[in-house]
Amino acid sequence: MRKKCLFVIHGAWSTNVSFTCLINSLERDDIIISGHEYTCQERSLEEIVDGAVQKLYTLQDADVTIVGHSLGGIIGLASARCENVKNVVTVASPLNGLDLPWLFKLYLYSRVPFLSDAFEGSEFIQNLQSTEITCPVNCVVADKGYSPIHQCRTDGVVSYRAQTKWTPKDAKIEHINANHHEILQTQRLTELVNKVLA
Repeated sequence: MRKKCLFVIHGAWSTNVSFTCLINSLERDDIIISGHEYTCQERSLEEIVDGAVQKLYTLQDADVTIVGHSLGGIIGLASARCENVKNVVTVASPLNGLDLPWLFKLYLYSRVPFLSDAFEGSEFIQNLQSTEITCPVNCVVADKGYSPIHQCRTDGVVSYRAQTKWTPKDAKIEHINANHHEILQTQRLTELVNKVLA
């Protein structure tokens, strides 16, 4: 019987420590825990994806479930091309790209240039959306929060529209009434991940 692996990818300005509650709530104790960490000093999202893919190739003897939070969900989907990836769970991820006011985009670009790869309409986002994802995908949408930079519904960081306008074909959509960061500690997310890993 093949081993199972939970492969976590954090969001921007975070670390995989953000998944501690989820990891501690796993129902099985035979799950390999792995993941990919990156910093906001990287040159491009593609470079980050390449690093994740390299790490996934070291886990060829396991069936991998990727759980990516926020930007990590975009990275996770782009990394799903590895044959050992059996499921992807995106959590509060702007799969349609970050839809921010232009002045805020300019500020982000000046501080973290690779984030422009995640802007709505970017080449990276267009390529992701045109890629056939062959494994099952669960998109968990955070729908509670407020952000003064958005003039629309948001989870406090990512707009509802960025999370829902585009999702992979046949993806299962799950709405959780939590903000962008609290969602990682919710019982519903833990239940969903345990179900996917079963």
